[in-house]
Amino acid sequence: MFKNIISCNELIDNINDYIIVDCRFKLDDLDYAKNEYSKSHIPNAIFVSLEEELSTKPSIDGHGGRHPIPNLNIFFQNILSKNVFNNKNIAVYDDGNLDGASRFWILSKLVGIENVKVLNGGFTEWRKLGLPVSSEIVSISTSNNNIMTDKINITNDFIVNMNYVKEKIENYKKTHSKTYTLVDSRANERFLGIIEPIDRLPGHIESAINIPFSNIFEYGLVKDIESIKSHFSQITSGNEVIFYCGSGVTACVNFLLFDEIYDTFNIQHKLYAGSYSDWVSYHDNIVVKKIKVYIDFYFFLTYTRYKHMIIELSISLL
Repeated sequence: MFKNIISCNELIDNINDYIIVDCRFKLDDLDYAKNEYSKSHIPNAIFVSLEEELSTKPSIDGHGGRHPIPNLNIFFQNILSKNVFNNKNIAVYDDGNLDGASRFWILSKLVGIENVKVLNGGFTEWRKLGLPVSSEIVSISTSNNNIMTDKINITNDFIVNMNYVKEKIENYKKTHSKTYTLVDSRANERFLGIIEPIDRLPGHIESAINIPFSNIFEYGLVKDIESIKSHFSQITSGNEVIFYCGSGVTACVNFLLFDEIYDTFNIQHKLYAGSYSDWVSYHDNIVVKKIKVYIDFYFFLTYTRYKHMIIELSISLL
């Protein structure tokens, strides 16, 4: 049914055909991932860290975002040293949001590895189904460390930076012809600027629409292809779709999902890797914040005594 997603039942039925990668994480608890892996994981799963292996250290000025794409040669050698690739398929999982798993999936594509699937429902669904778990730390053999060295094929074709996004926006302003769709994958409250728990300014990049990645899940799962098409129903035209989020992690979920239905849209899809945290690190970039102003007023109607009027305003913050 899916090309990039595998179910728990499908994985357990073919578990010997897969190398399994654990990419769980919590942004507000850097010890969570390793601690949870040491407690319990899918048998024979290899742990890969978001902070240490799926990202590189952020710059002091914030340029590049909070989770910059790592050097791809280093990324490849890091996972190769764990024997992740030895002529088998790869199944990668997180707690179920698909964010850590999708980040691994997209980095794998960047180095030319196409045999990766993310686990639908992640470890949460795995436990819910009562499937086997282990606390044994997988020992790494070094006998096959060079098996994929000659097959690395680095490409950055679908990764874009701040200048690329800014140029698209500026061209749109000049020509009034929009050839792209910029998708903010964060929760609606952050998109609107109602809350901002992490980044410098609340709001979103101008011209963006909001498709929260988490809206896809039904009882913790991606249901089917039709639900993915419905998830992206706001995208109707343009030559390309550019996905971003807060730091370039959860946008990978929307990127992966869109890749599932690429044939439906036939629109190029790209990832703004630095995302919103990179955008607001440049102080001259425009940020749009939508605020709701509530005006209480009384008026007389036969059966109506009181109403609220909601006015939505867009303001630009420099």
